[in-house]
Amino acid sequence: IDWRKEAQKLKDMDIRVYAVHALGRNDSRNFYQSLASITNGTYLKLPEFDSIVDFLCGICYGQNDRSQVEAYEKELRARRGGRELAPAVRELFDKLLGREVTAIVEKEGGIKAVPKGRFHTIDIDASIRKISIKEFVKEKGLEFKTGRGFYQFTKAENISMKKEIVLVNKGTGEMYTGESARLLLGVSDDDTYAMKKNRAI
Repeated sequence: IDWRKEAQKLKDMDIRVYAVHALGRNDSRNFYQSLASITNGTYLKLPEFDSIVDFLCGICYGQNDRSQVEAYEKELRARRGGRELAPAVRELFDKLLGREVTAIVEKEGGIKAVPKGRFHTIDIDASIRKISIKEFVKEKGLEFKTGRGFYQFTKAENISMKKEIVLVNKGTGEMYTGESARLLLGVSDDDTYAMKKNRAI
């Protein structure tokens, strides 16, 4: 089967494809972009599956009426109590509503934005038994790589220079890293980070 010919047939039937590129693998981007382009559809990036329901609902509303898409966006923002939407969801609505998509490259203070799809968060059940990060990752059916497992600071921690620090905006899910992330936490070379309960980042 030649997917390009099949995509052209869909276009001939006036069917547009919303090509949702999950997890953002670079080696498959061209396929999703081409699929959307051939059918006059829309290329969408879904770096985290947490947003899948928002994507499906937004796309479905978009097939009916623009005002329904706007109303759904407003509803999601209201649910979040005024907090910003996740970057992928913001981009979804920008594209569905024909707005300019503004990429977030850098945060104030020189913190570098982490590319979409580089990290994936996994919620941990409070009742789960105490196991290593490696064991936990493998139980989830995921590939484990040494030094690529991250966890949230909950206590004083020795942080060597070789360890990467990732800051997460809990409101939007956006992630930031870089040397400025260490400086923001007040961590110098091979320093100890003492978690402050009331500190918001």
